[in-house]
Amino acid sequence: ARKRDHPHCFQHCLSNVAMSLFPPVGPRISSSLLLAVAYLMDSLAAAGAAEGGSFRLASELVRVVAPAPPVWPSHFHVDFVERTRGMSPLGEWKENLGSLHYDFANKRQLWVHGKGQRNNWCQCAAIDTTEQCELLSWHGGANSSGAMYAIFRTLETPRCCKIGDYAHGFGPIRPDWLRTSN
Repeated sequence: ARKRDHPHCFQHCLSNVAMSLFPPVGPRISSSLLLAVAYLMDSLAAAGAAEGGSFRLASELVRVVAPAPPVWPSHFHVDFVERTRGMSPLGEWKENLGSLHYDFANKRQLWVHGKGQRNNWCQCAAIDTTEQCELLSWHGGANSSGAMYAIFRTLETPRCCKIGDYAHGFGPIRPDWLRTSN
């Protein structure tokens, strides 16, 4: 007996084929959809056989590969507008101007957070101010392992404090950070 003569066997076989045609949905395909696909395929096969032809089922698997994340150039400068609620996630939105001066080749970077800033690293310096704050990551010469400093040049009495060293992640961002982050 041919499979066409045993509808349950044929439907089961076609259901398995249909499952392979819809892999993203997988086993969540409803049984009524599978049954509809099975009947459609059975009808097409019968029509093809009645005319002396055949029915062929084909599928193509296409794999989409995401492009590699970009790598930053070794040095650049960019201005930005910073919009934040500062240290209060439910607080009022505030905006200020800022910039990033990036020089990975010389192991340094400077983030400038303009007047009105509420940057968390600037606030961690224990200076409660919205005056301009600069976060300087600087290697400091042959005898320095590098560190990040919060600098407040515009205060009546300028202040500066060390936030952390390169060994603890306070150096310049790696140019390939988008590829190595998780």
